[in-house]
Amino acid sequence: KIVSLPEIGSVQYLPNDQVFEYTAELGNVEAVAFEYSVCALSCPEACDTAFAIINLPDVILEVPDGIIPGRSNEGLRIGQLEAFPDNEVIITNRWGVVVYRQENYSNDNPWQGTHNGADLPQGTYYLYLRVEGRRSVVTKAIHLIVR
Repeated sequence: KIVSLPEIGSVQYLPNDQVFEYTAELGNVEAVAFEYSVCALSCPEACDTAFAIINLPDVILEVPDGIIPGRSNEGLRIGQLEAFPDNEVIITNRWGVVVYRQENYSNDNPWQGTHNGADLPQGTYYLYLRVEGRRSVVTKAIHLIVR
């Protein structure tokens, strides 16, 4: 039986498999713990408790090396970003001028290589990605290819 629930996410006991199943909360990358007890079937008073600590794997954000605007409306799609809905994407040109900024960026409406409605020239741009729950900022050069 579960004695105390984790602070983040949910846990349940699956009696047929005799295991606990933990479901992480979207965007959580911190370790979680819960307490459970085990009792002998022949003597229900003979119980012991233990803590389970679950270290969640880090989510790897997949940022492409380049984009080709207008090609099947692909735009800038960041893999695994749905795990971090609280985010901010900033794109600058090589001189550090911000050409795009979006809080709560979503792959449903990807950046198409434009600034103020106009297509940007081919070149190297710099992506800065901040996500809630992470201490560091993802920084990557992306190449805008115009065809």
